[in-house]
Amino acid sequence: MISINRVTFNYRKNSKSILNNINLEIKDKEIFGILGPSGAGKTTLIKLITGQLDSQNGEILVDGCKPDVHNREFNRKFGIMMDGLGLYERLTCYENVLLFARIYNVIDSYVVDVLKQVGLGEHLNKTVNKLSTGMKQRVLLARAIIHSPAILVLDEPTSGLDPVTADEIHKIIKEIRHMGTTVLLTTHNMNEADKLCNRIALLNKGGIIECNEPEAIKRKYFKSGSVCIHTKNEKDIYLDLEKQKSELINLIHSGDIETIHSQEPCLEDIFINLTGEMINSLRVIRAMINKEKTDILRNKKMLIIMFIFPVIYLFITFAGIQEFKGDGSAFVLMHSIMVPIQIIASIVAEEKEKGTFKMLMMSGVRA
Repeated sequence: MISINRVTFNYRKNSKSILNNINLEIKDKEIFGILGPSGAGKTTLIKLITGQLDSQNGEILVDGCKPDVHNREFNRKFGIMMDGLGLYERLTCYENVLLFARIYNVIDSYVVDVLKQVGLGEHLNKTVNKLSTGMKQRVLLARAIIHSPAILVLDEPTSGLDPVTADEIHKIIKEIRHMGTTVLLTTHNMNEADKLCNRIALLNKGGIIECNEPEAIKRKYFKSGSVCIHTKNEKDIYLDLEKQKSELINLIHSGDIETIHSQEPCLEDIFINLTGEMINSLRVIRAMINKEKTDILRNKKMLIIMFIFPVIYLFITFAGIQEFKGDGSAFVLMHSIMVPIQIIASIVAEEKEKGTFKMLMMSGVRA
């Protein structure tokens, strides 16, 4: 269906490649997932496949033809549901899909059938601005499949949806695939790809680091050989199958086991281990937090102001309420006095710690 051979792409000459030597074979009538973090090159790859961008090196073939965005027959092969692609808010669900049906010369009556297929049969005449996020996603999906495309491209189809609505969208996508459509899914949600895709490609920094069936990838990186046993008295016991076989046998004979699970890694764990992306990000975050803690603890005067002034403020406010019951102006006056005092005190404490005003004064003298 789709063949990608040695494709490299960058948006500017002599700049770092967005995609680097990509090789993929996407089969007919499968759900193929392209996974990776933001900036990995997922959207760029989709634009190359659909002809929105021209490949600079390598070759892309779709049903044996090179992508050509100006070729009407080539464009009809694709139904595209991009993340954030707008709908006409003041038009109804029916009118939004009808517009695209007429662009593709699809009969008007088929619009109702497609909207029913995506679960919007009872909302045909409801305007889009009155729909929930999940229902809007359904309209986008209906719009993408109105002309019965051979290839359905989905960019983050369940982004921002609750688990129940996301699961309903997943069921619709599987039904579309069973009807003979090839589905190309881009996402950074590893769990979604694990549920939906027949095969996946892990994309990072413009390169494919792994490509196979989700289960095959998980088996490949399952090396621990451990199990988690949950006992009837609510305890979790982790055993190494190679070193603790006798303990496992004893537990089985005891009858205390409620559940037993192998500890194979999930796709997200595998991706983190292969790239180190998440690990590096966490290190940066921890360093930032530690720096903030250190800065706060060093500025002891600021800490005193932060804790003492709110207490004084609350005490005077309470006293003011008791003293001036019914007189709102006195309370407002007291509030307007205390807030500037707290701000000025904070500035003074910071100035003493860093010497900001002193440096400004010295600069004025030099000038």
